[in-house]
Amino acid sequence: IVSALDGFDPAVVSTICIDIDTDSSDVDIICQFSDAQGFRARLLSSFNFFEEFHLRSSSSNESVVIAQFKADGIVFEVFGAPLPVTEQNGYLHLSAMARILERSSDKL
Repeated sequence: IVSALDGFDPAVVSTICIDIDTDSSDVDIICQFSDAQGFRARLLSSFNFFEEFHLRSSSSNESVVIAQFKADGIVFEVFGAPLPVTEQNGYLHLSAMARILERSSDKL
């Protein structure tokens, strides 16, 4: 799934990455694009055959594109924006959670 997003700097930012996922956790992937229509086209061509595929723009920001689908029983959410992935909220949030977990485990 990630390789289908080549060219959009995909990064997995799911709780699975830091081992705090639950049975209902999804896999979150963030991407950067310069052309929203090109990104939408890639999402459609790569993932529209997956179960429960949905493609939308964020209600608060039309330049944000979100695809959601299920593969092998796992829910995936692909989020694209015209920002570098290291500046996107998903990346910043996961990085902050990882630092908190690291610091709290040091005190155990």
